[in-house]
Amino acid sequence: MKNILIWYYLLILIIFNAMIFKLKDKDEYIKLGQLLKACNMVYSGAEAKINIQEGIVLLNNNICKMRGKKIYRGDKVKYKDKEVEII
Repeated sequence: MKNILIWYYLLILIIFNAMIFKLKDKDEYIKLGQLLKACNMVYSGAEAKINIQEGIVLLNNNICKMRGKKIYRGDKVKYKDKEVEII
C-alpha cells in the first residue's frame, strides 16, 4: 500500500511539472544556487545568480534573492514553470 501511495504522489508531481530532489542522508541542506544547477533548471552558476537576484525564484511561494540561502527538507523551490520539492 505504501508503494502505491509513493507512485501516486510521483505521478501527481509529474503531471504538475514538479520534481523531487533528495538530499543525501549526511547533508542537512543545499544552497539555492546549487539546487538550481543540480536540477538542471539553469546551465551555470552565473545564470542561477542572475535569476535569483532578479527575483524570479520562489522559495515556499516567497521571492528569494539570496543565492546562498540554505534549502532544507520540506522546502519547495519554483523557477519559471518548474517546481522542486526537497526530501
